[in-house]
Amino acid sequence: MAQRLGMKGDQTHLPPGELRRRTQTALADWVFALCERRPLVLAIDNAQRLDEGSAAFVATVARASRAHALLVLVAPKPGEAASASAAMRAIEDAGSTMKLRGLARDDVHALVRLLFGDVPNTGRLAEWVHQLSGGNPQACMDLVHHLVDQSVIRYAEGTWTLPQELQKHELPGTIEQALDVRLARLTPGARKLAEASCVHRGTLPIERCVAAASAENVGDAYAALEGLAREEVLVQVGASYHFSH
Repeated sequence: MAQRLGMKGDQTHLPPGELRRRTQTALADWVFALCERRPLVLAIDNAQRLDEGSAAFVATVARASRAHALLVLVAPKPGEAASASAAMRAIEDAGSTMKLRGLARDDVHALVRLLFGDVPNTGRLAEWVHQLSGGNPQACMDLVHHLVDQSVIRYAEGTWTLPQELQKHELPGTIEQALDVRLARLTPGARKLAEASCVHRGTLPIERCVAAASAENVGDAYAALEGLAREEVLVQVGASYHFSH
């Protein structure tokens, strides 16, 4: 990486703080060099989960973005504390803050067509999704995920098939009911691990997950983590996990 970023000489003798500063400076210079060749958009979702080093780097390029063909888009999740609060404040101070609205009806229709293609009955599905989700993008995806899991929406021979009519018994009454169905598929060990971990805010290093599984007498911590990731209760990022909701 040092060679790629043009960091000459052996850097391993440097104190950790100085090495991080030099690495971030070299990485920022590399990004700015890319901007000279073409405009660049740097988009970061769930930014509240950035670690301190990553958030500091984003703050660095955000402060300098006006001098380059660079647009930095950062989307933190409301209500969830930032892992690196000081760096997140620096990112906010470097730009403007916009509060995103929910998806409008036409936006949900476009989302459904994007997911399933130009197939029959997308209109009915989109209307139901918009009504129940209120336009919340995560809720839209959760509802669609539920219908696919329940085989209400099917995929065969390269084409999605959407039902002509949505039967009431096939549909959850609320977003919470759709998520409850997902949780019900968890093994007892995976559910115990989720319950033990849900009090923790922010990212969950895999070591912490394994320790929690051991404390809860979960036999196979890695199988439990795999089950939670499969049901999209947890999302894995590198060597850590975080809750999807």
